[in-house]
Amino acid sequence: FCLNRTMAHTLFVAISISFVFLCSSSPPWETLRNPILEYPNESIKDPYLVYDATRNSYFAFFSSFFPNSVNKTSHVFQLESSDLKNWNKVHPILALNGTDAGFKGVCSPSVKLFPSVVSGHCVWHLFYNSWGDVRGKPDQLFYRTSTDLLHWSSRKPLAVDITKGHRSIDADVTYDHRTATWLLVFKADNGHP
Repeated sequence: FCLNRTMAHTLFVAISISFVFLCSSSPPWETLRNPILEYPNESIKDPYLVYDATRNSYFAFFSSFFPNSVNKTSHVFQLESSDLKNWNKVHPILALNGTDAGFKGVCSPSVKLFPSVVSGHCVWHLFYNSWGDVRGKPDQLFYRTSTDLLHWSSRKPLAVDITKGHRSIDADVTYDHRTATWLLVFKADNGHP
């Protein structure tokens, strides 16, 4: 059970939609402004925020489009902040776009802390999907893992045995500790089995 870095209740902070995050202490709500993170010339969607008490840092994950770019590509970004006010936008921890795998982009990040099935230690999992519906290559689900929220594994397919050949997006995963069962929820196209 991985509560050593996170706490017992969920809080919501508005950006364009809600950020969901877990923390062991309350952030300085009275000093925050809304939105807590913005890019004036870009869109931000699918925000997800986690707090890591070992680093005393917040990590924002989100999808972003660059409207002025030649190729409309969706990216998944990860930024760090110690106070929910100052974010290192120049050097993101992650800036994924999926074009290396032949996709138009990636989006819809979800981040969870789960026990490793190999070591039993807690491991961060980043879930996301490809974006853009490339002809003959429907959007698929992926994940990466990290022990420190700074260094991530390479992209791995998520549930490819049930999603292959079918458009699959917006994954969220949870782990039922009582039954040692992984639960996956995602949106699939109408032709999905």
